[in-house]
Amino acid sequence: IVTTNQLNKVSVGTLGVIEPNTKGSWAVGNSGTIVYYNTTTKTWTIDAQSGVITTQNLNGILIYDSNALVISVGANGTILTWDGTTWSLVSSGTTEILRGIAYDNNGDLWICGDSGVLLKSTDSGVTWTAVSSGTTKRLNYIWFSPSKDWGYAVGDDGIILKIIPSTNAVSVTASGLPTGIGSRLLSFELTSDTS
Repeated sequence: IVTTNQLNKVSVGTLGVIEPNTKGSWAVGNSGTIVYYNTTTKTWTIDAQSGVITTQNLNGILIYDSNALVISVGANGTILTWDGTTWSLVSSGTTEILRGIAYDNNGDLWICGDSGVLLKSTDSGVTWTAVSSGTTKRLNYIWFSPSKDWGYAVGDDGIILKIIPSTNAVSVTASGLPTGIGSRLLSFELTSDTS
């Protein structure tokens, strides 16, 4: 057992620029828990800064291959970036719980969270700008199409937002779920690259 803390998300990717074939998978969880899979030793290991850089619950993580960067998001507006050596706290400009992170076809990063929070970074996660989502509902997950020129954020009460990153246009495409269906959408995938 690597940790007794609840783990919330895992991200798998190639981090060749950072540390070839040693830290290729990451998971984050409660109390600032950060673990990675060491492909050399074939074991999950607690990161040295786990629970030190933050004690906030971490809800999402993304391996951002094009810039060899790992980014995690969590409670109280927490954004962490890993540059291959250390984790750093980055200002999000919000105290809302952040839940999901993805990137679009321009390489811009997007975060979703509670109270309809949508954040966008055009500089590899150094600075973040709020984008109006048109909702105050909790957004749990954000996803961009394989072409990454459009995407969706989903959340509570069946909310589905369509995002066009080139213009920052966000529109509600669905709200509410049929009777008998739970009220919280947690993930989203499409079978083809059509909007």
